Amino acid sequence: MLRRIHGLDAAVAEFSNRGTAGEGDDPKTNGGGIYSEFLSPEAFADRVIADVRKHGDAFVRRISNALDGVDLEDFEVPTKVIRAAKD
Repeated sequence: MLRRIHGLDAAVAEFSNRGTAGEGDDPKTNGGGIYSEFLSPEAFADRVIADVRKHGDAFVRRISNALDGVDLEDFEVPTKVIRAAKD
């Protein structure tokens, strides 16, 4: 089920209440084998953003499959799912 967060203030409140790793405790990732080296979360996010800009939806599909095992065919959320989230 999708959860909707309305507005920047609500989003900041939601995500700033989540725990974070301590200084130097950041886990490293290679994106499920997408990258040859293990990266910090910040470096990983930067690399993913750059690759999405360069390769578009094809890279989103590739990284989703590597991280979540999901083969995305379409990025459109069905109307019935959106309606259910509103309720």
